[in-house]
Amino acid sequence: GVTRISGVGMQHVWASCSPGLIRATHDGGRTWRTECALGEVSDISAVNGNVAWAVGSEERVLKTVNGGSTWQQLHSGGSCTNFTSVSAVDESRAWAILTSSSGNAFYPDFTHRVMQTVDGGTNWSVLMQEFCPRLIGTNRALGPVEFVNPTTGYLLVSEEVRTDSAI
Repeated sequence: GVTRISGVGMQHVWASCSPGLIRATHDGGRTWRTECALGEVSDISAVNGNVAWAVGSEERVLKTVNGGSTWQQLHSGGSCTNFTSVSAVDESRAWAILTSSSGNAFYPDFTHRVMQTVDGGTNWSVLMQEFCPRLIGTNRALGPVEFVNPTTGYLLVSEEVRTDSAI
């Protein structure tokens, strides 16, 4: 199924679909084509009819600059680290949420980072980091992130307080 969509205007829409597909239409939805299948894709951000960014599991970052004819893998990493959200304003600048887990499988600890690239995805810097240990009974999550221009962005921060007997 479709997990996220991002469009530009009436003609160009990209969709991240499970299991790990990127599908696109460039004719307002009359036809759709599968463009990429490189692991789990959690979010996608369309910039214009040619440029779109996608992120997913194992620190995977993908980008197309030719309308989806080809996708370049810009970054990949560890199996316990996933990009969960992406927002791009052009071919060079994008922001993403990187989440990593550690600890045991029942009560893992999470570290959330807001990452930024200004060079097309070659290098990423950490803008914000938050460590969230599960055993204290609170689970904070960062994301999604959405930038409307290079200087204005929005970040959702959610918090869940656990009250079960495992604490």
